[in-house]
Order: sequence, then C-alpha cells, then structure tokens
Amino acid sequence: MKITRRDFCAFGSAALMGLSVKADRAISGSFVNDSFQMGHLLRDRSQFPAAREVVRIPAVIVGGGIAGLSAAWRFQKRGFSDFVLLEMNNQAGGNARWGENQITSYPWAAHYVPVPDKQAEYVRELFTDLGVLKDGKWDERYLCFAPQEHLFLYGRWQDGIEPEIGLTPADREQFQRFNDAVRAFRASGSFTVPMERGWSSKYADLDKMSFAAWLQQNSFNSKLLLWYLNYACRDDYGALAADTSAWAGVHYFSSRAPEEKGPITWPEGNGWITRQLLARLGKFARTGQMALPGLLPTLHLNPCLIPAQKPPGTTSSWTLPHWVMWTPCISPCAPLPTRLSGLSIGRWPKAHPRPTARCCWKKTGLTGKRPSSTIWNECIKTFANAFHASM
Repeated sequence: MKITRRDFCAFGSAALMGLSVKADRAISGSFVNDSFQMGHLLRDRSQFPAAREVVRIPAVIVGGGIAGLSAAWRFQKRGFSDFVLLEMNNQAGGNARWGENQITSYPWAAHYVPVPDKQAEYVRELFTDLGVLKDGKWDERYLCFAPQEHLFLYGRWQDGIEPEIGLTPADREQFQRFNDAVRAFRASGSFTVPMERGWSSKYADLDKMSFAAWLQQNSFNSKLLLWYLNYACRDDYGALAADTSAWAGVHYFSSRAPEEKGPITWPEGNGWITRQLLARLGKFARTGQMALPGLLPTLHLNPCLIPAQKPPGTTSSWTLPHWVMWTPCISPCAPLPTRLSGLSIGRWPKAHPRPTARCCWKKTGLTGKRPSSTIWNECIKTFANAFHASM
C-alpha cells in the first residue's frame, strides 16, 4: 500500500490531536517575598495615620538586605549596640533570602560570592568571623570546584561558559582582543571590589555610554562574543549590554582574579550569610516594619513604622540622630542617606555622576552615587541552541 506524503501528514496530525489534552489546567505556585502592596503605598505617596507613640534611639538601619545586615554586623564589631534594623518584608535578607523544603535549603536569588581578594578587607573580615576564612585559607567545604558550568553549543557540550566550539578565525581574534583589553583594564587597578578602592576618573567616560556602544566602538561584532557578553550582563545585572553602562560591563570582567578559585557557595546560596548575621543580631533586627520618610532636620529623621504584627493604622514616630539607609533606589519616597558621625562603614567614597545607561535594578545606600551598580538577577539567554547549565 502506497501512502502519499499528504496522507501521512494528515494521518499523523489526526493522531497527535487525539493524544492532546484539551483542558485548561491551573498553574500552581505563587510569588515569594513580595511586599509590593507595602511598596506601592510608598511609591504612591499614600497618607498614613499620625504616630501614636514616640521612640528615641541613637541609630536606625533601614533595610535588612545584605548591606543593612552588614552595617549592623559592623556596629556590633565596634561595640555599638544601641541601634535597631528595620526590614519591610517578613523575611530579612533582601536579595539573599532563601527557602527550604523537606530535602534541602535553596536560594531565592543570589547564590554565590566570588572569592574576595585582599583588597576586600571587610568581606574577608566578615568571612573570618563566620568561619569561612581560617588563618588566611578558605574552608574547602564552601568552595565550588570545577567543572562549574557547561555550555551546549552546536549539538555538543563543552566545559566552561565561554564559547569554544565552532568559532571562526574572526571569532577567535575578537575573543582574544577582548581578553587582552580585560587584562589591560585589570592591570590598571581601576576596577576592583569594593569599587571605591580602585575608582579612577580616567575611565569615568565609560559610565556615560552603554556596554553595547563601547563594544561597537571597538569593532566587537562576533555573534558568539556578543552572546557571551550579553549573558554576563544579564547574569549579574539583569540587563542586556545595551542597557548596562560600559563601566559596569568592563568591571564585571576586570574586577575578578583571572584564575580565582571558587566561587564561595552554600545550599541556600547567600541565604547562609543572612542566617549567620541574623543569628548574631537577634533582637536588633525587626521584620515586617516599613519606614516612612518624615521630618528630616540636619541630623534627625522621624520615620513612621507600620509593623505587620500591629493592627492597620498603628504607627510609631522614631527620633534618631543617626541613620543608615540600604534600600533600592526605586523607592522614590525614601530620603537620601546621611553619613553616620564617627560610625561610617569603611571608607567614604567620592561622589560619582549617574550613568546614562539603564539597568533593571540599581542599589543605593550609605555610599551615595557611584558608577552603575546593580543587584544580582538571574536570566537565561539562548543563541545558536546554546544555554547555561550549572553543575
């Protein structure tokens, strides 16, 4: 019996239709740690009830993410304990929150820390306190060993995330030229973690153009190279190269040691750090409390707090001589940060111009304006059937 191509396709389509399920099925699940209802009250400049009580305290830290928790850790290290940390969400940690199931803990967002070099003295001090760094050596239980990443490209797996399969001579030339540029930027000492350690006005103009524009300016047009660089920007900044400043794009590559071991990680990701800091802070950390901007004299702030545990409409007025603010700059009602007299965290950096290139998220804090800097956001970018697989 001879079957035509048309008959075969018609028969096959009918068979597949018979196998398909024609019913709507609800997708289970939900968002976690979403305090957008509270955040929208700030965004919309909603009216809040007058305060019913007045609390006086020497210092308040607004924001319980890693930055705020680190500031609190620093207070305690210096023997200062008359402060409180306020976090709007019911779970502190910000971008370093975590979840748990019957099997393991897991990260909701940030899941590793690049091994900090000796310039990152406060990070190393923190990790020493937490037992991750002992006598100048990293505890191997917290290091992620190779192979760390695999890339599926042109039907084959390769080690490492930088494309190596199917490169043309032109592709290889551009990868080599880009790596040479990164080595030169790294050798300049101007791209460091923390950023203020190496900031130089020599490269300030990079923050006035997008990374994509800088790549085009330097004749980088290899599709594989551009996919790789866009992946890097989305991995760390949650934005494409066109929406990331050239300074931030260069910093991503040039601030890391060329042969760093690691990164440092845990089952719950950076939530492990949050756990350790919260255990040390104890009663000093208060969650479910939103700070509202109030009067701001020269050295005083009267924020109103809406504790989630109290009935709606119950507010408190807090008067304080010093405060630290670590919140996303997308909070338009938030007052600008004020330096702590005699209690500043680390070196006070210079003020830098705002970048012209956009990013999905930006962070702001005690240190004021800085080159384009964003919180971590995971994205997946495909090209030529390639994708990122974490091992």
